[in-house]
Formats: sequence, C-alpha cells, structure tokens
Amino acid sequence: MAHQTPVEMKARLEESIKQFHFMTEQVSQPDVLSNQKLFQKISRERAGLEKLVDAYNIYTKKLSDYNEARELLSSEKDPDLRSMAQEEIASLEPELEKE
Repeated sequence: MAHQTPVEMKARLEESIKQFHFMTEQVSQPDVLSNQKLFQKISRERAGLEKLVDAYNIYTKKLSDYNEARELLSSEKDPDLRSMAQEEIASLEPELEKE
C-alpha cells in the first residue's frame, strides 16, 4: 500500500465511519432482518469497523476535552479553574500524542 497523506487517511477514516453508520441502519431494516445471509454479511462487516469507530470516538472526545481545557486556561482568571484546566491538559496531552 502506498504512503497516505494525513488528509487521505482522514478521508478514508471518515468514509469507514460513514459506512459503519450506514450498516448500523441497515441491520435494523426489515428486508435485511428477513434475509439471514445478508444480515450476517452486514453484521460481520460492521463488526470489522467497530473498533476503528470506537477508537475514533474516544480520540475525538479527548481532543474536544483538550481544546476546551486550553480555551478555559486562556480565558479563565480563577486560579482553581485554571489549575483544573492545566491538570486536564497535562493528562490529555500524552494520550493524544500516542493516539
């Protein structure tokens, strides 16, 4: 496989997430539920994407929390709230760097 740019990787990831959500909707449709082979096929494909989607959701939540803490740190005057924001940032930075 050729090396992908971050933009290409993000596009592939977003496409996989869209596919996961589409398959989630499909497995609840009556025509899919009544066709055992199709249901199993879609369920297997969906299961193959589930870890990726879960990891992406965790990452985006951490990134959102990190950005909120940075914003709070830059705008907040209360020393206790600033300290909490600094702790949150210190906790999230290593996690975001490894993911």
